[in-house]
Order: sequence, then C-alpha cells, then structure tokens
Amino acid sequence: MAEEHLKDFDEKKKKLDEIKSAVEETIELKQKTIEREAESIRQLERLKNKVSFVYDMYEDTPRKEIRSMYACDYASFIRPLESVITSGTSVLTIRNESRETFYQTEAHLAVLGSTNTTSIAGTTNLTIVAQSNPHWFPHHKEIIQIYNPEDKLQEQIEYIKSQLPGIEPDISEDFNAFVKKFYAFRNDSTKYQELIGSRSMLFFKLIFDFTEKNFGRQKNRREDIKKFVFGNATPITSAEPLIKKAKGLWDKLSSQKTSGLSVKTGRVTPEYVEILFREIIGTMAALLELREKYFSW
Repeated sequence: MAEEHLKDFDEKKKKLDEIKSAVEETIELKQKTIEREAESIRQLERLKNKVSFVYDMYEDTPRKEIRSMYACDYASFIRPLESVITSGTSVLTIRNESRETFYQTEAHLAVLGSTNTTSIAGTTNLTIVAQSNPHWFPHHKEIIQIYNPEDKLQEQIEYIKSQLPGIEPDISEDFNAFVKKFYAFRNDSTKYQELIGSRSMLFFKLIFDFTEKNFGRQKNRREDIKKFVFGNATPITSAEPLIKKAKGLWDKLSSQKTSGLSVKTGRVTPEYVEILFREIIGTMAALLELREKYFSW
C-alpha cells in the first residue's frame, strides 16, 4: 500500500509540475502577445491614416466628373484606389482572425477566472491539512507566509447566493439552509450528512433537473453539467477540466466504496468534511461564473 501511495503521489506531483510549467510559459507567451499586439495596433493606426486619406479623397470626387472621364483618364484616376484595395484586403482576413482571437482570449479569461475559483479551495484546504498534520509539511509555516494563500469561501458563498434566484428551480432557500446548518453543526460528528443533502440539492435539483426539463435527458452526467453551464452555446474546450472536476465531485459525493473516506457511508473525519464542503462551494461558484458569461437558450 505504501508503494502505491508513493506511485500515486509521484504521478500527481509530476502532473502539477506540468501545470506549473504551463502557467509560466503561458504568462510568457501572453506577455509577448501583448507586445506584438501593441506593435500591430501601431501599424493599423498608420494604415488607417492612409486608407482614410484615400477614402476622403475619392469621397470628394463629384460623380459627374467620373461620368465625363475618358477611359485613359479613368484608368489613371482609379489606379491609386485599386492599389490600396489590393494591398489592404489582407486586413479583412486579419479582422476575421482577430475576432476569433478575441473570442478565444475572452474564453481564456473566463476559464482562468473559474480555475482560480476552484484552485482557491485547493490552496485553502492544503493549509487546513498542513496545520492539522504539521509533520507532513515540516516547513509549512514558512511556505504559507511566503504565498499567503487567500480564503474566498465567504465571497464564493455570497456569489452563489446572487446567482441562484435567476435559475429555475430556485434553490436559494435550500442553499441558505444548507450553509447555515453546516456552520451550526460544524463541531458535530454528524455534520457530514449535510454534504449528502448538498448532493441532491446542487446536482439533482439544480443541475440535472434544470437540464432535463429544458434540454432533455443527456447521454451522461458530464454532459448534463456541460449543458447546465453553456445551454445551447458552444462549449469552451478549455473549460473541459472544470466540467470533469464537477463530475468528479458528483462521483465523490455518490461513492460508497468500502475502503477510504466516504460521506455516503459516514466514514469521514472532521478535516475531510471541511475540505469537501469548501470543494463543493468552490466548484459550484466556478460553474456559475462560467454560466453567467456563456449560457444561452
């Protein structure tokens, strides 16, 4: 079992290293993109001046003058316009590609925002684990002081509350009761039962019922979650990991495995319940953030 734990740990740590490298490279690429785009804008401003000059000049031409031109005169007259059109047509392609790039940039911004929302739950939960098990992380105090991980739990709860009234069925009262009961019984050994209730409230009542009533039964629960977030809008490819994470949370809340921790079977620790609660809140807030930006009927 110990060797299996080490193998699993090494695999996950390697994946985290890949993500860390991807974050650093993406920052570098986007910084370079900003520099290139700034230069592109300068070039476009120069082109705009030239195109506007040619446009205003030809706009100034009386139509009667064009009608009275001989063929050789018209050839001289129209040649500069043709020249600018020929060279400037490439801008039409650049404009279309820029629209696609802008959409992709907007998608990146939205997904990164939601990724940060779910990651906050992870960093806060790691702080909880480290403080409860300091022997696992000998230098946790120094590392926490360096990074000062933020706790946005209350902000995420308030955000969820602000979004629920706009979704039918409105589970606002259920959600408020869930949060209040969880905090009220925070030191109670039975508080894990509130998490079991959240599974029905957030997944069955909010997501699955909404999807099936409005879009019909999907082929699997992952597609249900995706439909809840995007509706008839085209799903964003970069959001797939978040959809997968939400489905994984559903699986975790549904699990009745005979080994390991499980809220379904009541095999939990206070630490695990606290961590799972924060994961539920962070995941739902992230889904609703994406939904607010992209959902379409």
